[in-house]
Amino acid sequence: MRKFLISALMLFTFSALQAQWKVTEVDKSDNASCELVQILESENATFVFGTITNPTDDLYPYSTISRTTCVYVDDEPYKLVNSVNLPIYDEATPLYAQISGHQKLNFIMEFEKFPVTDGFDLLEKESKHTEGTYNFYGVHVENVGLESMADDSFLDEYPSILYGNFTNEGKQTQYYMFLDFTLSCTLEQEQRDPYGQPDYLFLLTFENGSKKDLSLVFGTDVWVTGHSVKKDGKLEEKKMKLIRPEDYEIYFYHKDYQAAKYIVNSDVASMTDAARQTKYSTTNSDANAVLGLVAALGDLSIDKDVKQYLAEHPTVRPAPLRTGTIKAGEKKVGYVGIQAKKMDYYVLHLNLEGYEYRFRWKRQ
Repeated sequence: MRKFLISALMLFTFSALQAQWKVTEVDKSDNASCELVQILESENATFVFGTITNPTDDLYPYSTISRTTCVYVDDEPYKLVNSVNLPIYDEATPLYAQISGHQKLNFIMEFEKFPVTDGFDLLEKESKHTEGTYNFYGVHVENVGLESMADDSFLDEYPSILYGNFTNEGKQTQYYMFLDFTLSCTLEQEQRDPYGQPDYLFLLTFENGSKKDLSLVFGTDVWVTGHSVKKDGKLEEKKMKLIRPEDYEIYFYHKDYQAAKYIVNSDVASMTDAARQTKYSTTNSDANAVLGLVAALGDLSIDKDVKQYLAEHPTVRPAPLRTGTIKAGEKKVGYVGIQAKKMDYYVLHLNLEGYEYRFRWKRQ
C-alpha cells in the first residue's frame, strides 16, 4: 500500500528525470538532526531528498513539515507540493512521523519546479524560535548526472512509522501505520460505580497487510503504565494491573450482575437513574434501549431472579486480547482492560517486531 501511494504521487514525474544534484554544503541549518542529500529535477517538479536522525535514546518528537515550506531561488518562492515519509501538517487530520532512539528516517519532498543553482534556501518558517524547523540557508549543490540517481527506493532503507488520531462519535482513536501494517487503539470507559475510579478498556485493531505472521504475548508484549506529576515536580510512573483474558468474563459478569441487581431491586421512581447507571456499567450498551426498559421494569417483581434478567438483556462486548499470532493478511480486534488508579494519564505499550507502539490517554 505504501509503495503504491509513493508511486501514485511521484512515479509519473520520476519518469521524466532531467538531472540530479548532490548537496555538498549548507551554510546554516536550524535543524541539526536533518541532512539534505540530493536534488532531483524532472519536467514538472523538483525533488529534495533528506534524512532525519534521532540522536537520543527516546522517541523522536512527532515530525511533520509545514505546508507553507518553500524553496527560494533569488528570492523567488517555489511551493511544497507533496512529501512522503515526512507528512505535511494538517490540523484537521494530524499525521506525524516517529523515529525511535538512534534511528533514521528518509523522506522526499516535492516542490514546484525551480531552477537549480549553486545556492538556494529551503525554509519551513521564519521566526525567532526556529530550532528543529526545516530551515536551510545557502544550500550548495554539485551536478553529478543521472548515473547515481536515487529513486523512491531511497525510502525503503529508513521507512517511516506514521502516527495519527481522529475522533468519531465522541471517541478518540489513535493509530500507527508502518509499511503494510496498521494498528489502532480506541479508548472505551467502564464505570465501576457512581463513586469509584473508572476502569478502562483499550480496543485494539490489528491489520496485518504484510506477508509474514506477527506473534503477540499478552502481558509481555502488552502493558499499561500510569503517570502523574507530584507536588515536587517529579514524574511518578506505575505499572497498571491488566485484566487477564481468563478473568474477563468473571470480572465483567460481576459488574453486570451488580448493575442488574440494582435495577431489579429498585422501585419505579428510581428506574431512570438505574438505567443511567446501567449505561455506564456496560460496554457498547445502547443508552436509548436501556432507557426504554424503564416501563417494562416497573412490572418486574422484586424477587425476580437477577440471572434471568441478565439472560434476557445480554451485553455484547469485544473479545479480550490473548496471546497468539496475527496472521499475514488478517484483521484482528481485541481489548486490553486495566483497573485504573488515579493518575494524570495512561500509556498503553505494545511491542511488535522489536518496535514499541505507544498510545497516550488523559485520565477521564
